[in-house]
Amino acid sequence: MEFDTDPEAAAAARQMMFDMVVTDDMLVGGMHLHFPGFGHMRREAGRYSLVAEQWAFEV
Repeated sequence: MEFDTDPEAAAAARQMMFDMVVTDDMLVGGMHLHFPGFGHMRREAGRYSLVAEQWAFEV
């Protein structure tokens, strides 16, 4: 496992990705997110948060 070796570049890359996800209102997913594992990111007061997607029991 390899961790960020350049903290400034890592922070800039994450900032760019978070801005893109928020601007384009992309659905994000991941194994380490709360159930159901999908949501949308929001930016409020210079901070990011994840709003979980509503779970639907029907497809």
